[in-house]
Amino acid sequence: MTVMKRILVVVITALVAFALVIAAYFVTKDKVKENEEKKIEQAFEAVYPDAASFDEANYRTDYLQRFLEENGYPDDQVYVNKVTFARNEVRDVQGIVVQVSSYKKYGGIISMLVGVKNDGTVNGYSILNISDAKGLDFKVRDSEFADQFKDKKADRFTLVNYQAKLANEILSANGAEDASQAVLKGVNAALLTNTFVDEYFGGVLGQ
Repeated sequence: MTVMKRILVVVITALVAFALVIAAYFVTKDKVKENEEKKIEQAFEAVYPDAASFDEANYRTDYLQRFLEENGYPDDQVYVNKVTFARNEVRDVQGIVVQVSSYKKYGGIISMLVGVKNDGTVNGYSILNISDAKGLDFKVRDSEFADQFKDKKADRFTLVNYQAKLANEILSANGAEDASQAVLKGVNAALLTNTFVDEYFGGVLGQ
């Protein structure tokens, strides 16, 4: 085989391999997108199982972020990505689902959905992703920790390292204090967002 033929074989082989990689990428990309959408859909159902439908709330993001910052949650701690109305069969707003990113003190972000009823009662939360997970961070997904927020009503929750005595006290997940604090900030930001949305839309949550 001549040098030119060898070069041609190498080039053709490389082009075929490249084409296969590109094809695999597009096939995989669609599957990943489908799985991600399904994961988010399941998370919505988990935090607001009684809702018949959901639709995104349109609001001034800068207004909300300013409101959160004024109440102790600047955007370098938590950031609300999206707010969705949870509606019943006749389209009445039953509450909201807040998609929020909460920054861990020692690096990484916890992305989560939080369901909040009109009266400020927390339905629960669902973790979408924990970046830079360390050690026992994933314990914040366990019901032992998560259920402390479920069906609880409070203006703001507080993290404690002893047995919780007050309704707004949450016992930190053992060995996952940083992640516990990040989840707490996310839930508190969702509660503040509930207040903001009600005021912004002229008392829609009270209707």
